[in-house]
Amino acid sequence: MESQIEINFFRGGTPVQQEVMVINYTSQHPDITDVGIGEIFQWVSDVISLGKDIYAGFTTGGKAWLDVVKDVGNLVKDVFAGKNQGTNVGDRIILLGPGALPAWPGIEAVDEARVTFRAWSEDDLTTSFGRVDPVGKIIDLEERRYNENHGYERSFSIPLKNAAPGPYFFSFGSGDKDSFYKVGVTSLLTLGIAQARHSGFFIQSALGSRGNFEVVVPRAGGGLSYFWRDNFWQGNPLGGNLDWHGPVDFAADIGHVDSASLIHNNNFGAPGLGNLELVARTGDRLVDLWHPSGTSADNWPVSAFFGSGASGNPALLQSAFGIRGRFEVVVPRADGGMLYFWRDNDPGAGYMWHGPFIFATDVGHVDGVALILSNFGTPGMGQLEVVARIGNSLAHFRRLNDEPPYSWSGAQFFAEGVSGTPAWIQGWHGRVGNYELVTPRPEGGLAHYWRNNDPGQNLTWNGPFEFAVQLGYVDSVSLIQSNYGTKGLGCLDVVARVGDRLAHLQRIDVPPYSWSDPYFFETPRGHLVLRLEPYQPPLSQPVRVTVFAEDGTTHQPVDCQVFIDSSRVGGLPRRMVGVTNRPFTYTFRLKTVGHGEDQETVYPTGSVECPIYGTSGIDFGFQ
Repeated sequence: MESQIEINFFRGGTPVQQEVMVINYTSQHPDITDVGIGEIFQWVSDVISLGKDIYAGFTTGGKAWLDVVKDVGNLVKDVFAGKNQGTNVGDRIILLGPGALPAWPGIEAVDEARVTFRAWSEDDLTTSFGRVDPVGKIIDLEERRYNENHGYERSFSIPLKNAAPGPYFFSFGSGDKDSFYKVGVTSLLTLGIAQARHSGFFIQSALGSRGNFEVVVPRAGGGLSYFWRDNFWQGNPLGGNLDWHGPVDFAADIGHVDSASLIHNNNFGAPGLGNLELVARTGDRLVDLWHPSGTSADNWPVSAFFGSGASGNPALLQSAFGIRGRFEVVVPRADGGMLYFWRDNDPGAGYMWHGPFIFATDVGHVDGVALILSNFGTPGMGQLEVVARIGNSLAHFRRLNDEPPYSWSGAQFFAEGVSGTPAWIQGWHGRVGNYELVTPRPEGGLAHYWRNNDPGQNLTWNGPFEFAVQLGYVDSVSLIQSNYGTKGLGCLDVVARVGDRLAHLQRIDVPPYSWSDPYFFETPRGHLVLRLEPYQPPLSQPVRVTVFAEDGTTHQPVDCQVFIDSSRVGGLPRRMVGVTNRPFTYTFRLKTVGHGEDQETVYPTGSVECPIYGTSGIDFGFQ
């Protein structure tokens, strides 16, 4: 009997690599001299200790974790019942979050991972199972038996953009039988997702049904302020109103804070939820704070003060190094160059910060930094890369090795005429994932740069593409690629600090890639005004339609997505058909229901979706 766990990667539902990641392979055949059934209870004990190691003291779905492990243990015992020999294999792995692969050259960025357990034998299979704890947003793709019950597979789909960082505990088992010897196999996998692959004070977490927007910035009176937006919409099939909440002030006792960087961590806190974590600079020191999920919004205990000699802004992310994923920080050094720190999050390591490791002193004073974990570098681990603002220029640095003494590349300058603190991510456009960067401009507003990382490209930065000049002078920005927009891509979302105000902007991910007007958190949001270009709505033939949208206060055009739902008339369910202020072509359908006086004509319905304004219905003029 043989078994293995396979991990496949997808983008927009399409597989993106030929080779699969195979772990926990075992080939277990009967051996008359080795009857291992007496080891069952030891294996179950190992399962329990693994659960304690990762989830000590927490519950999942209101159920004590040890009860979950007990359930798994009972399934293991069922697999081994009546068997002459059995084996157990286990592993731990951290997947890079969306947009990255553990590294097959030239492979596209991904948004889904599928974990599949396969077992096969020359004999009939008996009891088999597969489960994941906690379930979170992982989708059970059910089991399948094949080859006349000689094969078994069980699959789970992990939406990398929406799933909490974990960890998740996968347990699988299967057994076979023949006339003389019977074999049992269990396969265990603890999996985490390194979601926070770039630095910034603005993130989309895995909290909430669609992933909340989370922002932390310094507070003028000392400490920090926390804002969040629940992306569960009301008045829309998904619900919610897209209002920002906050500020919620906290950590006033740490004094004046200059800047902060925020992540939704990989695998601490309640299973499947994780915690929000941040590193802030106060004076020349750094401080690590965390927010336990499910507690009051002002609950941010200090974990540790560390380092000295820092200036500018700290850049924090969680990497794939180690069992639980390290915290990685880069910050400008007051005496020139940059400082690098990392925190060991593995069991027994005591959450100690290591560093500083000094680099790039030859470039002199560094004003601001942005840090990413790209999908270049060591297979399965990625590569730390920094963009630093040095005066009015931007320079790119790469870490060249993963063990001390750490070595970094020299500065590669690629942009001039910039100011403030830049924001940088590896996004979803392109096969490998383009670099996307937004930075303030000294003349006011923002500039966008991007780099095509696909094979055959020359890795040249493109830009600047200027936008949001109405903001005036911008101090700093933070950039994400959210799960709004086209499946497999997503809109670019920016939060900009403009003095003591915060503004949210969004770029829709379809040509011409225009940016929305800024929406200031603390000011009343304008309402959306919609109108249709006059036309006769013919049925069952193509018609050219333009939906105009503008802010009801500023009267500025607003770019939104247009949806039509034809499911009521026997057509396709709600889908995007165009964008506002530009014509699109669509064929409308209708359906007649009932008889006589009760006869009624049913028409398709439409709506406009704009994350800053919410969702509004459209009357296409049928009635």
